[in-house]
Formats: sequence, structure tokens, C-alpha cells
Amino acid sequence: MLVAVRSKAAFRETSRYILFAHMLFNDILHLVTSMVLYILSFFYLEIIQALCTLLTLISVNTFINEPLNLAVMSLERYVAVCFPLRHGELSTPQKTSNALVVIWVLGSASILTDILTVAIVQPSLFLLSGLCTREQLIRKSWQREKEVAFSVLYFTLVAVVLL
Repeated sequence: MLVAVRSKAAFRETSRYILFAHMLFNDILHLVTSMVLYILSFFYLEIIQALCTLLTLISVNTFINEPLNLAVMSLERYVAVCFPLRHGELSTPQKTSNALVVIWVLGSASILTDILTVAIVQPSLFLLSGLCTREQLIRKSWQREKEVAFSVLYFTLVAVVLL
């Protein structure tokens, strides 16, 4: 499907299809990283925590990106229906690319704070070998509360856009 979306210029230059292609890419990336993490945990394989952190970063980020991407897709359709004469100037490929950057920044904010906390508190963890879990990035009690706050923020943001 990604090849089909990339094959025509109309698909590459229309916000709707750019967002659809991003959703496909995001889902593929999430499925691949989730399967790798599942296989690692199923066979109790130990890996270097730096690689585990990268896999966790991608997996968590793509998981959070999905509802944010759907919210942006809904917003783009709202503009198309409610402001059809201005849709061309409001939904440009450049603005869509900017929205995708915002999605990736918002999606990575929570997990990046965990990674930075580990880098500050216990930087040697990245060189150790062990089972790959996200809990290894939780070193302070406030990180769990931060995760709840980010979840509420994401839910509220998507709910407001959909409403």
C-alpha cells in the first residue's frame, strides 16, 4: 500500500493521503518493533540495554502516534467539509509535514523524559545486558505519575480535536 500511495503525484501532494501513508508507516513500524520485543521476551533473550531503549522508544512512540495521527486526519476532514473553499490553502503538504513533526514530538516526549532520566541517574544501564522491558527506564517515583499525566494529556487533546 505504501508503494501505491507513493506511485502517483496526487497521492504524494494531498494531505489526506500523506496522513494515510504516515499511518501505514507508523503501524508497520509499531508491528515490527512489537514483534521483535515479543520474541525477545518470549525466549527470554537478553540484549544490550541501549538497543532495548531504542526498540522501546520506537514502540512507545508509534503506539502514541496512532491516535494523534487519527486526530489530525479528522481535523483535515473537518476543514475539507466545513471550509471547502479554504481547504486548499489550509491543508497543504508543508502544513501536513509540520503536523507530522508535531505528532512525533508529542509522541516521543514521554519516553524521552524516561530515557534522559536514566541517562542522568544511571548512565551505565545502557551498557548492561538484560531482558528488554520499559520498566527498566523507570528509575524515579515521579515517572509513573508523569506517564499518567501524559496519558491524560494525549486523551484530552485527541478528545478535544474529535469533539
